[in-house]
Amino acid sequence: MRLARRAHSEGELIAKMERAGYPASEIENTVAELRRRRYVDDLSFARAFAQGARSHKHWGPMGIAQGLRRRGLAEAHIERAVAEAFPEGEAESAADVLARFRRSDRRRGGTPLQRKARAYRHLYARGFSPEAIRQALNQSDPRPRPPAGTAI
Repeated sequence: MRLARRAHSEGELIAKMERAGYPASEIENTVAELRRRRYVDDLSFARAFAQGARSHKHWGPMGIAQGLRRRGLAEAHIERAVAEAFPEGEAESAADVLARFRRSDRRRGGTPLQRKARAYRHLYARGFSPEAIRQALNQSDPRPRPPAGTAI
């Protein structure tokens, strides 16, 4: 019944069956049979989750990885799914999410520094790394920057 609603990872199914009170041997046999019939495939689940979280929820790599870890997936599956979800790199995706955020944030007002801080917090909460956020913010900032090492 659980698989009819949405795909689940093995870890999720095991946890749900344990909470329902099933014996360990029955859980192990059931998961093995589901795996054999290909109703449960953690790598496919991780890929679908990563793509969906990136395109619909606008999550970054760290947010996706955290979501997959909560669902009990192996680190190898997590790394592969995240890498496949961001083929062009994290900074480019952060720039896309930043542009989307700024369109909705225009009405809030505030100083440029306040708007930049809100954008940073938004991207960080979505799971983008600080380096990718800085790159996205610097690329979108229309003000010219002095060369490195120049006193302002």
